Amino acid sequence: MIRALYSAVLRVHPRTFRDRFADEMLCIFDDIPVEIERGLLLYYAFRSLVVQWLLRTNLWVFALALLIALIQTLFVFHLIPPIP
Repeated sequence: MIRALYSAVLRVHPRTFRDRFADEMLCIFDDIPVEIERGLLLYYAFRSLVVQWLLRTNLWVFALALLIALIQTLFVFHLIPPIP
């Protein structure tokens, strides 16, 4: 079950990352026998997924623009008080 989830997380990484590292990551996962350590590898795979999509692609630009728009909207509707 956990291997299938780990494999699925690897499949949704960006293609360049997946082509370069997915086989090696899956091999390392298969070599580790303890479920706790496999759970930790699953956590790292999720973390890697976020980092790869935000930093390796230009998705971080969209996320930053969305954050700036949200802050401006909060100021316009006075949900955040103006800075004195």
